Amino acid sequence: MTAAQPEKVDPRPHRTAFYDVSRKAWDLSGDIVLVPDPTNIDGVTRNSLQKINHWSDMTEADIPRLGILTDSFFRFMDEGEDASVLTLWREGTPLVQQIEGDQCVAAVDAVMDAVTSMKPLREKWADLPPLEAEIEKLAYQKRYKAGHRPKWLERRAREILIDRDIDPDEADEQKPTLTAANDNEQAFDKRLIPFGDAFGGQIIGNTLFGAAVDGARGQILFSADGNAWFHTSKGARRVGLPQQTKRLAASPFRLKDPASIPEREWLHAKHFIRRYLSITVGAGGGGKSAHAVSEALAMVTGRPLLDEQAGLSKPLRCWYINAEDPQDEIERRFVAAAKLPIPMKPPLCSEMIAPPVSGMISPPV
Repeated sequence: MTAAQPEKVDPRPHRTAFYDVSRKAWDLSGDIVLVPDPTNIDGVTRNSLQKINHWSDMTEADIPRLGILTDSFFRFMDEGEDASVLTLWREGTPLVQQIEGDQCVAAVDAVMDAVTSMKPLREKWADLPPLEAEIEKLAYQKRYKAGHRPKWLERRAREILIDRDIDPDEADEQKPTLTAANDNEQAFDKRLIPFGDAFGGQIIGNTLFGAAVDGARGQILFSADGNAWFHTSKGARRVGLPQQTKRLAASPFRLKDPASIPEREWLHAKHFIRRYLSITVGAGGGGKSAHAVSEALAMVTGRPLLDEQAGLSKPLRCWYINAEDPQDEIERRFVAAAKLPIPMKPPLCSEMIAPPVSGMISPPV
């Protein structure tokens, strides 16, 4: 007889609860919020609500505080412009209450209808052609009243539609429909979930609202060709998921055959090795720059100007770059270094060429 399997415990129940409320927020065209006290919402105002854009903005203890704030009802009807309606779920029972604005029964009824029948609120521009719909959306964002539509709205709407590969002059375009999995749950674009995890925001239907990309806030949605686009008030651009950093994996150390280890490729003296970075550090005025000039000459000529044991085998290609001295000063110092007797010890060299020297010679070919 097979033993009963223990019930799996959700390790992040607040994440599940957030996305459940996010789908409901799509139907209510609202924002996800946390209320101060879910057992008493009398006196609650918009300022006392905490808007959240991602499940990481909350904890498991905040699940009962999850609610949806719906406002700007002039998107849906000709009244309730300043009405704010809060929706909570108490043990599965919806509680819909207006918390701010002039009393608007129609606004509360519209939200209640959307909650009970799961028919999402529809903006006035839902059935308009693409260009007209985009103009109305921009007018809504700017809080323009009905009938006030400056000419720049059309120019901006055309730019947005072109960025989305939509013909602004098309009479109408078939809009993609999201099919719900059942009659009680509105579908959403699951491709947006990893983008929400990466950039934050709230998924409503086929759009991720409130995403933060490179310090800017905007919306992310997929175009017909499957590319994700980030839309802000300044325009739109493609966006991808950030690359996941590879995790470091420790591996055991094993001694190798010494013959299999390549020898060091000494280039000059005992401090210039191919594929290594060499740095000379010391107090100012000690002759570091003068020493470097002489070493550069030694490497390009193949002659040990400073140390007869420098280990040069052939002339080398060498870049010497100066970022502060004029060209004539560079040439003056290199000519002085080229007159040194051979061999000459570094102390005497430093006395003869005391000023810092730098320049560029013999670029690689």
